[in-house]
Amino acid sequence: DATFWSSGLLRLQVCGPGTLSFTASGTAAQGQDAVLSVALGASSLLETAARQPRFFRLRVSGPGWLSFGFPNDLYRPPEDRNLFLRGLNFTPDGRTPDE
Repeated sequence: DATFWSSGLLRLQVCGPGTLSFTASGTAAQGQDAVLSVALGASSLLETAARQPRFFRLRVSGPGWLSFGFPNDLYRPPEDRNLFLRGLNFTPDGRTPDE
């Protein structure tokens, strides 16, 4: 799990192709939801607004660095925009999630 209380980046290295799964949610501030970006190296896999918990399953094409970004933090009391990732899981090709 990962919590972004401010703008930031989480990087994870993967050794080959597989499936990335997780649930993202966030809090809004000044009418804008938290933004989540996911990339493999320089290739974008996902960029989306996050508010209500939403499950994602993304195909990862090969080895490299997975990056999870939260670029639009805002803190203006009483509002505070944050991003939450839960159940981060990478399953390499040829394996089941239980292995």
